[in-house]
Amino acid sequence: MGCRPIILGLAIALVMSGPDDATAYETRGSRPPVVFGFTDKTGTRVLAEWPEFTPPLDPRTLTTALCSAGRRVTVSFVTYQSAREGDSGRQVAENFDRAQGSVYRIVDGKVPPDVTCIVFGASFLSTRRIAGVSVAGMVQCDASRVQRIGAERSRPVARCSRLAMLEGADELLLVEFQPKGSDLLATLVLVTSRGLTFNDFPAKCEAGSSCWREGDGGVINARDFHLVGAFRISTGYEFAIAWDRPEGQSTILIESGVFRERADWYRYWAR
Repeated sequence: MGCRPIILGLAIALVMSGPDDATAYETRGSRPPVVFGFTDKTGTRVLAEWPEFTPPLDPRTLTTALCSAGRRVTVSFVTYQSAREGDSGRQVAENFDRAQGSVYRIVDGKVPPDVTCIVFGASFLSTRRIAGVSVAGMVQCDASRVQRIGAERSRPVARCSRLAMLEGADELLLVEFQPKGSDLLATLVLVTSRGLTFNDFPAKCEAGSSCWREGDGGVINARDFHLVGAFRISTGYEFAIAWDRPEGQSTILIESGVFRERADWYRYWAR
């Protein structure tokens, strides 16, 4: 464990000295060239956790970030930062200058402090574009939408919330269905003119106990979900979605249509 910062720092230093071919990551099924991170107290820097890429990826090629509901900013790689004395292990703004990661400076303004970002470069955008997103207030789904979803899944809807409005009249919803005994089901629903697409989160547990996360009481809360960013791809959308939990936050990059997971990150905060 103690050697990890040195090894990662050396790996980044080595790849910066050689050529980079980020398009190699865009083969179907591979992790795309993106990283996740969080902002500092001023909202002017991002600390990204660097996963293992094969082939290695030059951090200088990542020049764009989406933070806090699709806010786009330009970023510039500053340095690799090893963990320092006093590091709490938490990936929060208060621990920004002591935590391990790759530091990026936001060069065209700032974003909210202590929010999750997805960071990427031009090669990532060569096969997709950033989609328009509006998350101005979470609202409950209208009755006709609830009825349609329930009919398509042959299961009554318990709760339905709109997480975001997308391009055109497209919507991203979070739906929780009525339980069937100990079988619980929540799902992300993409609503487009072509129909409904579901990404299920099943759970099996007794009513009132912890099901999807510790202490949830068997209920999934739409306010714990945040759309970090959205992209248009040939098959529809890709979404970077963060899900708050008591000990941390899980962020995934998923492809609509089949809702295939492309990348993920767990941000530990133990608040």
